[in-house]
Amino acid sequence: MSSVIKASEEKRFLLCVVYSPHRLPLRGVDKRVDLASPDVLEKACWSYAQKGCPTGMFHRDGHEGEAVCVENMIYRGPDWDVHGDGSLIVRKGDWLAGFKLSPAQWAMFRAGEIGGVSFQGTASRKKATAQALASLKEK
Repeated sequence: MSSVIKASEEKRFLLCVVYSPHRLPLRGVDKRVDLASPDVLEKACWSYAQKGCPTGMFHRDGHEGEAVCVENMIYRGPDWDVHGDGSLIVRKGDWLAGFKLSPAQWAMFRAGEIGGVSFQGTASRKKATAQALASLKEK
């Protein structure tokens, strides 16, 4: 699950950090904590774009068209303190995406039922090294 950076009521738009290689991610629906290097994350972001930025909702079928990805990128810096208080910092290498929500999904966001995005895909997994985990905890 990611963090919502900006929300626009008028446009029903959410800008989110899809994934950051700089911090431990929140556990998603699958309850796994996955780490990705900046290079791997960039490849995933670009692959998502090449596939047309498909979206769904809640990791379940039947939600096509309820959110449309209208922006997709790797943030190139400098660090961006979103709220000005250090609570959310977007860093070089973070994957950002913007989504326009349907009226029904926007209502769910406003009600607190949607708090961000989670990518759904396939990848090979290997156990994280102690060094990789330590470097994330330092940031």
